[in-house]
Amino acid sequence: MNAGFVQTNYRADRIQEVVDYLSLVDQEFIGLTPYNVPAGPRGPGTTTNLVQPPTPVREIIQATVTLNSGTSLQLRRTPSVNGESLALIPNATQLEVLGQFTVEDPADLGTLTIPQWLFVTAEDPSTGAGLQGWVAAQFVVLTFRGRLFSLNDVPVLDGTQVGGPAVEGAASPAGAVAPGAASPAAPVAQPSVDPNQVQGRLLTSPGSELNLRDTPTTEGVVRIGLPAEAVLAVTGRNGAGTWLQVTYLNPTGSPVNGWVSAEFVSLSRNGNPVELGSLPITTGEGDSYVPPVQ
Repeated sequence: MNAGFVQTNYRADRIQEVVDYLSLVDQEFIGLTPYNVPAGPRGPGTTTNLVQPPTPVREIIQATVTLNSGTSLQLRRTPSVNGESLALIPNATQLEVLGQFTVEDPADLGTLTIPQWLFVTAEDPSTGAGLQGWVAAQFVVLTFRGRLFSLNDVPVLDGTQVGGPAVEGAASPAGAVAPGAASPAAPVAQPSVDPNQVQGRLLTSPGSELNLRDTPTTEGVVRIGLPAEAVLAVTGRNGAGTWLQVTYLNPTGSPVNGWVSAEFVSLSRNGNPVELGSLPITTGEGDSYVPPVQ
């Protein structure tokens, strides 16, 4: 079942993150079941399946995505925060790790860089198609045979295996999607938001994205993934102040309206901070916002 809808406790401590579960696994308090072991009926008074699961064909290094609730991980064509986004990988998704690559220090020290990347196989959440690409190593937990696995032990890929489209008749270089795929277009800058209106700047980590939903709830449909540092036009909030109604000026299309979690947004107008409680309530509910303790 989806762990996000279950409250789990161990010795009166709340277990909330994947790393908490993996810590219990490492201490042998609980087991770790591979994702490809099927469920099934159990015999009366027993804890084993009536039909034993098949033995996995091969052993793999797994990477489990560990992000804040409501965010997704970018699967990129190349190991760079500027690499083309191939898909948004939901939190807690398990990926197969094929190798790693370390990005050298940039000449421009002001350049945003994530040094360590993993080349993985994933499933496109929207189509179910298989994809290969790069994810930032800092946002996953590695396991092998049910045990924590060190990043240092992941096979290292050389520079010739990084980036570029696949070539027919040759082994697919890292980051490839399909033979004959078109080269990614140059990045397009996001249009500026009017400084006279309330702006919201995302505080999410580089390499991750914040979900823009159609309703102010985690069950709302995801309309688009918002990149780190994106600037939004903020038009309102819900009564509790936990969600913000925003407009994202999409660099390659028309504006997209929706809701984002308020905890990942910094508010300002003309360069001055804006109090979240001063925003209008646009959900039609009462005001239940409680300012944080300073």
